[in-house]
Amino acid sequence: MKTPLTLDLRHLQARPVVIPHTDNLEIIQVGAGGTGSALAGLLSRLVFLLQGRWTTIRYAIVDFDHVEDSNVPRQMFAYAEIGLPKALALAQRYSLAWGLPIEAITQPYTAHLFQPPSFNTTRILIGCVDSTEARAEMHKSLTSGYDRSMRTWLIDAGNEKTTGQIILGCCAQEEFLNSAFQIPTLCSRLPAPGLIHPELIDTTAIPKKKTPTPSCAQLAITHAQSLGINPRMASEMMDMLTRLLLTGDLTRFATYLDLETGSMRSLYTTPLDVAQSINQDSSTLFHKTRRPRAQAA
Repeated sequence: MKTPLTLDLRHLQARPVVIPHTDNLEIIQVGAGGTGSALAGLLSRLVFLLQGRWTTIRYAIVDFDHVEDSNVPRQMFAYAEIGLPKALALAQRYSLAWGLPIEAITQPYTAHLFQPPSFNTTRILIGCVDSTEARAEMHKSLTSGYDRSMRTWLIDAGNEKTTGQIILGCCAQEEFLNSAFQIPTLCSRLPAPGLIHPELIDTTAIPKKKTPTPSCAQLAITHAQSLGINPRMASEMMDMLTRLLLTGDLTRFATYLDLETGSMRSLYTTPLDVAQSINQDSSTLFHKTRRPRAQAA
């Protein structure tokens, strides 16, 4: 007897993600390699379309690396750009294309590279790196100058040869998630990528005095990485950011894809999916405990 086919309809119960309503928007892209160089062109177009929705929009690209022969053509650079800082090459190109003041920051990202966002600023931190240390620093940014208004959100992309994941979140600590669905029709908080996958930020697991893990660029040289994986990661990130910032209809917070099998699955913004992503029970995670009232003297 055949097992009956069941449809996954969880997305129908998902609530759109809402971010703080502020006057200013900061988009900080960390990494300008395989995924980052593919994302920059898409993201600059989104920034162009977002003009007028915020009083000010800041777009900065952070990367300390320079364009090398091996980056062409597998990353979005030309031979004429060899020797330039990657962040600068992308910033100059898309600033001219769209008339945007894109910043290039040519140094490693640390949690203290930027001041915490002001009260009237929302910051979107975008991770396009292949380093555990860099991811750990971005995770720290969610706790640096920490506040309950969740003005900093992190979207992180990571991939291997033909597989990858994109995860969006803002809470580095579980206790701040309990009011994520306080407004029944919306989702206002999500677990940080490092909370869902602690291995992404576990610097203690990095082997010492051993052969370092090859970078995306090194893997590309030996054809150990699919030619299509980085553009696909950038495309999925772009779609999530467009839905988050422009159309307001983002109802997923994690997407996992596999080019080998042509498959993709997502986690949706429902209490069940959010709780299960961090191995918790939704009935307890989203139960907001009230403080007892003080007794009259």
